[in-house]
Amino acid sequence: MSGYILGALILVLALAFVGLFIWSLVRISRALLNAAWTGRAGLNPQIQQGRLRLLGVFCFLVAVVLAALMRGYGNVFEETLGAFSGAVTAVLLLVVVGAPAYIGIQCFLRAKRFDALPATTALSEDTRAPVIYLRSFGDDPKVARRVGIAGFKLDTEEEVIAEIVGAVGPFVGIGRPGEALPYSGAARVYVGDGDWHERVRALLSLARLVILRAGDTPGLWWEIEESAKRVKPERLIFLIPLKRRAYDDFRRKAGNYLPCQLPEYGGRRIPVTSVRAVLFFDADWTPHLLPVQETYLAYWARTFLRFPLLTPLFLTNNVFVKKRSEIRRILEKTLQPILQRGVE
Repeated sequence: MSGYILGALILVLALAFVGLFIWSLVRISRALLNAAWTGRAGLNPQIQQGRLRLLGVFCFLVAVVLAALMRGYGNVFEETLGAFSGAVTAVLLLVVVGAPAYIGIQCFLRAKRFDALPATTALSEDTRAPVIYLRSFGDDPKVARRVGIAGFKLDTEEEVIAEIVGAVGPFVGIGRPGEALPYSGAARVYVGDGDWHERVRALLSLARLVILRAGDTPGLWWEIEESAKRVKPERLIFLIPLKRRAYDDFRRKAGNYLPCQLPEYGGRRIPVTSVRAVLFFDADWTPHLLPVQETYLAYWARTFLRFPLLTPLFLTNNVFVKKRSEIRRILEKTLQPILQRGVE
C-alpha cells in the first residue's frame, strides 16, 4: 500500500513540475512578445538610437548563436581536454558569449541616452513641483553602470530612482557643462559656469524634495550648504553610496554645513545598487540613517534561486518574467516610505 502512495506522490510532483515548467515558458514567451511589440517603434534605422538598438539586437543574436554552437561542440572539448573541459567551456562561454551580450547591453543603454528629455520639456509636461537631484558629476558614469533587467527592459540606477520619484514630481538635475549626451534618468538643466549658483538657488526654491548623492567635491558641498539654508530639513534626502571610511570623512565635514551631527555609519553593500543607506531628517534636524532595505542573506538567496541549474525555480525567478528588477525592488522598498514622509 505504501508503494502506491509513494508512486502517486511522485506522479503528483512530476505533474506539478511539468505544469510549472509550461507556465514559466508561457510567461517568458509572453514577456518576449510584449517586449518585441512595445520596442518595435524604437528600432527605426533612420535615427541614431534606432540604429543602436538594432545593433544591440544583433549582438544578442550573435551571443545566442555562439552559445548554441559551443553547446553543440561540447563533446569535442570533453574529448580534447578531458577533466579540464568544464572549466575551459565556462571561460569560453564567459568571453565568447559574454562579449557580444555586453556590447548589446551598452548599445541599448547608449540609445536610452539619446531619448533623455531636457528639463524644460519635463517641467512643461508635468506641472508639479520638481524633485531636485544634486550630485558630483563624476558619479554619473558610476551610477549608469548599475543596471536592472526586468521583462526585457534595461534600466540604470538613476532611471529607477527617477521612476520611483515620479510619483512625487518630475526628477530634475543640473547637467554637466559641455556634456554632449546626457545620462538617462533625471531631466537635465544646462547652465553656464557663471550662473549655475543662481540656477541652483532658483530650483531649490521650487523644490518639493531635494535628493543629494553624498560625495566630496567643492560644488557639492556648496549645494549641501544652500540646501540646508533654503529647504526644510524634512524635505532633504541624502543617498549614501559611501564605504565606512569615506562616510566618516563625509560625516566630519558635514558638521560645517549642516546644523546637526550625522549618525554613525550603518550602510549595507548590496551588489545590484550603489546606494548603501539613505539619510533623512525630522523637522528639528534630527537625522536618521536607514540602511538599504535588503539583507546580504536575502539578496544572495534570491540570486541563488535564479541560478540556471535550479530549473524550474530558475524559470519562475527569471529576470525576463519579472515586472520589477532587483534594483527597483530594493530601492522602492527603501525610498518610498521616506519620499512619502517628505511630502506629507
